[in-house]
Amino acid sequence: MQNYINIYNSLVKKLKSTRRNENLFLLTNSILKLIGFTSLVIFLALLIESIAFGDVTFRTILAGAIFITFIVCFGLLVLPILLRILNIKNNPSILDIALRVGKYYPDIKDKIGNSLQLMPIYKNSNGMSPELALAAFMKNYEESYNKDFNVIINKDELKKKLLIYLIPFLLLSISLIAFKDTFGESLFRITNYNKSFLPPVTFNLRVIPEKLTVSRGEKLNIEI
Repeated sequence: MQNYINIYNSLVKKLKSTRRNENLFLLTNSILKLIGFTSLVIFLALLIESIAFGDVTFRTILAGAIFITFIVCFGLLVLPILLRILNIKNNPSILDIALRVGKYYPDIKDKIGNSLQLMPIYKNSNGMSPELALAAFMKNYEESYNKDFNVIINKDELKKKLLIYLIPFLLLSISLIAFKDTFGESLFRITNYNKSFLPPVTFNLRVIPEKLTVSRGEKLNIEI
């Protein structure tokens, strides 16, 4: 009997591993979306500020837009997955995972789910033959255990959208490096949105001659 319990536990462990892998996949996917959306808003805010050189109120609005975007995206994309991982809300049961795996394999269908239900039946037969329950459990187990349970995780979706999620982040990073003075100063002003900054001067002063040695009392012309 102990051997059957160990087999049952190994099946449960494999299903829990699949659920954990799916949760981590969903968390990664949601974090990439969060980075993508937030990076896009930051890039647009820096671009607008570099052109407008706004006052305190204007920069407060830009900083608020970035903050609100992050909070909203976190609440809609990341938080539900964290609640799922913590088993607080919408975390699928082991039986749910088993039935979903079965849909990908026409030859086993709901046999994994049946295996999970047969062991409790063996312990509390209620008229059903324990030996029959064990035989059915082992048959379903042998047909399904070597299947790849992670087939329910749509990894191709992440591969296809990975570049889309990272484009805004790469665009922001490249802009901060390539246009350090313009975007870097805009970022500094937005992060210090409650401080006043003098706008850049619209003219240049040049004194001609720039360097000249004269004797005391000698007259000369200076052009500005």
